[in-house]
Amino acid sequence: MTLMSSCLFPPRKVFVAVHNVDTLQRCLRMSAASRVEANNRIVVRRAEEAVYASDATQSAFIAEHISKGKQPSVFELLSRLNRNRRGGGERPSELT
Repeated sequence: MTLMSSCLFPPRKVFVAVHNVDTLQRCLRMSAASRVEANNRIVVRRAEEAVYASDATQSAFIAEHISKGKQPSVFELLSRLNRNRRGGGERPSELT
C-alpha cells in the first residue's frame, strides 16, 4: 500500500455534484476548509491502494482513512440490479 508520493500541482478547485438543492445549500454553508476536509476524507476512504499528497503532513490522516469506504464497482451494481430484476426486488440505492 502506497501512502505518500508527491504532487507538483496541488488542486485549487473541486467539482461537486448533488442530488438535491438542500445538499447543495449545506455544502455552500460549509467553510472552504470544512469542504476540503470532507472531500479529502471521502476520496481517501474510497481509495483502494494509493493516495498521493504534496508532502507527508497528512500521513496519519491517510493511514487512518484509506480504503475504509469502499464503494461497489459499476459491475457489482449492475449485477445487483439484474439479480433484483429477476427476483422482483428494488433497484440498488446507488442506482436511484
